[in-house]
Amino acid sequence: MNTKGSEWRKWDLHIHTPASFHWIGSKKLRDMTSEEKTTEIKNFIEVVNKSDVDVFCLMDYWTFDWYIALQEYLIEHSGELKKTVFPGMELRIECPVDYRLNIHCILSDKLSIQELIDFKSELYIRSVDKKLSDDALIRFAKSLDESKAKKHGYENPEDLGDEKLLMLGSITAEVTKDSLNQAFNQIPEDFGFVILPYDTSDGLLKLNWEDHPHDDNYFMQSAHIFETRDKVNIDLISGIKTPDNEKFFENFFKTLGNKPKPCIAGSDAHKYKDYGKFPSNKITWIKADCTFEGLKQIIFEPKDRVRIQETNPLFDYQRPFFSEIKITDNFKIFENQNLAFETCSIPLNPSMVSIIGGRGEGKSILMDYFAKGFGYSQNPYLNSENFIANYSKSFDDEDLSYSMEYQHNLAFLYIKQNEVKDLALDAHKLGVEIKRMLNLDVFEDFATDLQDEIDSELEKLNDLKNWFEQTNDKGTKINNAEIVKSVIKRNQDLLGSITNESNKEKLEKYTNNVKDIKQNELRIKKLTDLERELNEFSARINLAIEESKEEIPTIDFTNQKSKIDEIKAEIT
Repeated sequence: MNTKGSEWRKWDLHIHTPASFHWIGSKKLRDMTSEEKTTEIKNFIEVVNKSDVDVFCLMDYWTFDWYIALQEYLIEHSGELKKTVFPGMELRIECPVDYRLNIHCILSDKLSIQELIDFKSELYIRSVDKKLSDDALIRFAKSLDESKAKKHGYENPEDLGDEKLLMLGSITAEVTKDSLNQAFNQIPEDFGFVILPYDTSDGLLKLNWEDHPHDDNYFMQSAHIFETRDKVNIDLISGIKTPDNEKFFENFFKTLGNKPKPCIAGSDAHKYKDYGKFPSNKITWIKADCTFEGLKQIIFEPKDRVRIQETNPLFDYQRPFFSEIKITDNFKIFENQNLAFETCSIPLNPSMVSIIGGRGEGKSILMDYFAKGFGYSQNPYLNSENFIANYSKSFDDEDLSYSMEYQHNLAFLYIKQNEVKDLALDAHKLGVEIKRMLNLDVFEDFATDLQDEIDSELEKLNDLKNWFEQTNDKGTKINNAEIVKSVIKRNQDLLGSITNESNKEKLEKYTNNVKDIKQNELRIKKLTDLERELNEFSARINLAIEESKEEIPTIDFTNQKSKIDEIKAEIT
C-alpha cells in the first residue's frame, strides 16, 4: 500500500495479450498447451513488473480469456504480480459509419470471473442472432459472401477452416448498443466504464455528426472516458476553452452532455516489448491510487487528475516540499509527562495541504511540534534531535534533513486549527503571518518611513489648498488664481524678451546638451544594472558550484566589469 497518497504515475490502459487475434511475437492463447500457457503468463507478469508503468488494462478483442487465465494462475501464485491490471475488452459497435466504430470497456479488478463471464454473455451480434462467443464470430464469418471476405483478405468463407473464420469474424463483426448497455447491467454500478476512441484508430471523430446527430450525441454522452492524443481534442473534451476552440466550444460541450470528461492515450501494444511505449510520447499520467477507485477520480476531476504528455506533471511546477517526518527513539514531548511520540517514519505527499483524522488522534500535537522548528521561537515543547523533517527543494534534489534540535529558517506558514477562523476573517493578521513567513518583517520600518513621507506631502497639499482659499482682513476671498496667472504672464514675457537671435543659438545648444546628458545618464544606469546582474549571477552560480563539492571552475566576469567601468568613465 502506498501511504503517501495520490501521486502522478504512468497508466497504460490499452494493451493486448496472446488472447488477441492480432497478437504478435508468440503463440496465440488458443494454440497453447497448458504448460505453454503457464510459461507465457509468467513471462507476461515479468514484463509488467519490470515496466515503469504502474497500471495496465488488457484490451483484448472480444474476450477476457487472458485476464481470466491470469487470475486463475494468481490463485496459486499470490503476490507474483506487483502491478495493477484491469480487465477490459475492445469491441466494434453498430453505428452508421463507413468504418467499424471502435469502443472499449474497462472493468474493475474486483469483479469475479463469473461476473466477467456474465458481462460478455450479454453482448449480442445481431447478424447471426447470437451472444458473443468464438462460435458466434465463426458463424458470422460464414454468413459473409465471397466478395466481403476478399475485401478483408480472405477467400470464400465456405473454404476456410475455423481458425481463419474466427479471424475473419473478429475483424468484421459488431455488437449492438443495447446489448452493451445490458452487459453493464450485469455488474455493480461504477464497476465499469466505456472508453471511446476519438481521434485514434476507428474513433468517433470520423462520424459525420451533421448526417447522424442522434448517434453522435449518444456516443459522446454515454462514453465515460475518451482515448485521444490531439491537444485540441483533449482541451475540448476536458472542458477547457481556448482561443483555438472558442468558436465551437459551446456546441461541442453541449453535445458532450455539458460536463468535462477525462482523456487517456494507451500504447495499443500488440507485443510485450511495446508495453508502455506510447505513440509520439503521448504518455498518460494519472494522479490517483493504483486502484479502480483511483480511476474513478478522473471521472469526477478530469482536468486535475489526468494529463497526456511526455514528462511527469509533477515537474510542471516544481516547488519545495516536506517529504517525510522521522521519529527515532521514543521520546517524551513534555517534561514530567508520559505523552510521547513513537518511533516511526511518515512519508508526505508533495501536494499535501492538510492532515485529517479523528479527534484526539494527535494531528495538532504533531503539527505544532513540527512547526516549532521553522520560525516559531517560543514553544512549550522540548527540543529534540529525535524528531526530523526531510525537506526537498525540488523533486530531483536530495532531501535536506532538519532536526527539531534547532530553529530553522524556511519559508513555512503554519496556522493552528483554532486560529484558522480568526486569520481568515482578519486580513491584517493574515498579512502579518505571511510577511513573517517571507522574512518581510525588516520592511516594517521602511513602510513607516514611506507613510511619514506620504503624510508630509498630504500636509503640503493641504497648505496649498488653504492658500488658494485664504481671505483678506475684510473676509473677502483673495483671488489667488489670478495672482498665479499674472506670475505666469510675467515669466512668459521675460522668456520672450531674452529669446532673440543673439541667444537663440546658445539656448538650442543648451537644450541639446541637456538631452545628451539625459541619454548618457540612462546609458550609465543600464551599465550599472548590468554590472549588478553579473555580480548576482556569478555569486549564485559560484555558490552552487561550491555546494556541489565538485572540481568545477568558478565564474569570473572581471573582463566584462572592467570594460563596463571603462565605458562609464568615458561617458562621464
